[in-house]
Amino acid sequence: MCTLGIVILAVLVAFAAFAGLATRSGEARPALPRYGNIFQSGGLVGWATGVRISALDSSIVEFEQISHARQLRQQSEFEYGGLKMRMSQVVQVDYPQGGDADRTGPDKTLLRVTAKIQRSH
Repeated sequence: MCTLGIVILAVLVAFAAFAGLATRSGEARPALPRYGNIFQSGGLVGWATGVRISALDSSIVEFEQISHARQLRQQSEFEYGGLKMRMSQVVQVDYPQGGDADRTGPDKTLLRVTAKIQRSH
């Protein structure tokens, strides 16, 4: 009976430790969709694909690609998957050939983007 109690206690401690690793600074991070819309100032400004939380830092989000990003202001905060974030790095910007250039400029695709999740105030 005493051994069973110790085993149950050990399992509870292990579960609590694992749950503690899953959160950072007491904030739980929701699972992010692998692809979806990016919003900025209430408007749709891009389509993200290959999205994941960084394995090294849970406050960093990595995007394989953000397409249709003509109106996305890279220096301003944006929203993806219910989280507000700000871009830290864009490895490459592509401008599709033969695209329509209207008054806002040509369409663009951002490749290998990293963004920092902003703390809620």
